[in-house]
Amino acid sequence: MKYDRNSNIVSIKEAIKGFVKETHLENKFNEHMLLDIWKSAMGNAIVSRTKKLYLHSGTLFVQVDSAPLRNKLHFEKAKLINLLNSKLDKPLIEDVVVR
Repeated sequence: MKYDRNSNIVSIKEAIKGFVKETHLENKFNEHMLLDIWKSAMGNAIVSRTKKLYLHSGTLFVQVDSAPLRNKLHFEKAKLINLLNSKLDKPLIEDVVVR
């Protein structure tokens, strides 16, 4: 019987995705990805004023310590959702709550 090594080759990316999905860690993994994306997409000024950020059931909760920033993020919800979803593998954010 001839063994073909190449028949079971999977990229590391696909192997990790499969592992995360099978172990039901997908939500936590996505939340950590979102934290990294938030840091890179929003810039230092917004990141330094962000106190808490978490994702729950498709809603991104953002807690900031600046009233003007809170107001700005509230009015730019749609733009924020589109920006963050475009950087994720699949759209996870349906709504944003700014506190």
